Amino acid sequence: MGKDIQKLKYYLSLRWRQISIIFFSSIWIGSIPCCAKSYPFKINRERNVVISQSSAPGTKIVKVVSLAGNAKKAINLALQDAVYASLFIGISGNGEFESVPAILFDGQKAYQDNKKVFNRFFKKGEFMSYAHLVNSEFPSGKNNVSSPQGRKVTVYVVVEYSKLLDLFDGMGIKTYTSIFKTSK
Repeated sequence: MGKDIQKLKYYLSLRWRQISIIFFSSIWIGSIPCCAKSYPFKINRERNVVISQSSAPGTKIVKVVSLAGNAKKAINLALQDAVYASLFIGISGNGEFESVPAILFDGQKAYQDNKKVFNRFFKKGEFMSYAHLVNSEFPSGKNNVSSPQGRKVTVYVVVEYSKLLDLFDGMGIKTYTSIFKTSK
């Protein structure tokens, strides 16, 4: 009888270890993201980005209106649009504030010459490190309306303008400041 109890204890402890290993392995595997998030990106799409108000040195606060299937997608698109405008086309003024020039010198040519870099930057969500919403609240009322094409949101975005400038300058992509550095 004593040997049977020892065998039973051994079997249960072995079985417990197996169950524990399977349980913790499944938790570990479940914590690994199966797919990286992807963001749609089109270079020649109309964007509505306007300088909004003064901000801390090295940053710009812009008002962005974007349209997507749902509000969350529209917010992500607004963040992307703010960074895109900062890099390629500049940010329009609003009368009270002057326009802000594009970071990249000859943005369309820079895009064509470095298409892989920019597609990865925008499609893989790397741009998200350089833009964030001014308010943490979800837009509501007139800033989040339904339209036949989806949700139209208006958000205020802080763009890390100096960090973007340093990033692409460091990559050797012509920025408006690198032009002055090389001309001296």
